[in-house]
Amino acid sequence: MGKGASCGVCFVAYGAPACRELGASIAALRKVCDYPIAIISDQKTPYSDVQHIVFPLRDKGARWSKLNLDTLSPFDYTLYLDVDTRVMGGIFAGFDILQSGYDLVIAPSNFQYSAIFRHIQNAERQLTFEELGTSELLQLQAGVFFFRKSPAMLELFTTWRAEWERFEDQDQAALLRALDKTPVKLWILSYMFNGGELVQHLFGRAIR
Repeated sequence: MGKGASCGVCFVAYGAPACRELGASIAALRKVCDYPIAIISDQKTPYSDVQHIVFPLRDKGARWSKLNLDTLSPFDYTLYLDVDTRVMGGIFAGFDILQSGYDLVIAPSNFQYSAIFRHIQNAERQLTFEELGTSELLQLQAGVFFFRKSPAMLELFTTWRAEWERFEDQDQAALLRALDKTPVKLWILSYMFNGGELVQHLFGRAIR
């Protein structure tokens, strides 16, 4: 990394189910790495050896908190993980990819083609297709991603927030619209990194 640059992992956790999943996710992570961890929440969690960053909850899904990682993360190079993920192996080449000059390192969603954005309300889904000029898009899975605080990435976060505020719902379609308006140097990982062999993703566990 650059001289004095810091690397670490950020989670967003609000509510009892998310905090329960957070504990399991931290435990899995600690089996494979010792990177510092920061927790963004509206209160201090019961987990030790982590940094707590207090940030008010704005929306039910806590997506606004995730979309403010550029200012909330205390690290120069950040790995963001949903609390319902379990890191099963060495995924940390993402930090090396950032060091080589990439701004964002992320995996695609398992839902593509006719299933793209199937969880997003129809109005936003159709608007995204219209504004990007096609429905043949690559949906990205924003539950696991690496980013660095480059000028381009900070601009992308600003645009991502603005796009999300148009509907204040899910974040994936907003991300693609933001990338279209403010592109960054992007590295696409394999499916193994989110919902595959390297990162198990227990979708929905953090809300029940």
